[in-house]
Amino acid sequence: DGSISTYFKIKGSGLRSWMGELLSCYWCTGIWCAAFLYIGWLFLPHLFKPVIIILAIAGTAAIIETVIHRIIE
Repeated sequence: DGSISTYFKIKGSGLRSWMGELLSCYWCTGIWCAAFLYIGWLFLPHLFKPVIIILAIAGTAAIIETVIHRIIE
């Protein structure tokens, strides 16, 4: 039927391979980044609060853009 399947083979071994596997899945990357931000917010809230606010604004903008794009189509 002409469809193509793509499979990524992570290079390296040990820690490098583990990090490559971790970052190859955007769901996994999102969870680890959220955990990092939460732990940072717990211990250094004055440093992490601006980063979290900026990411929250960007996420809200992405949601609004997606909703408007679906309404237009």
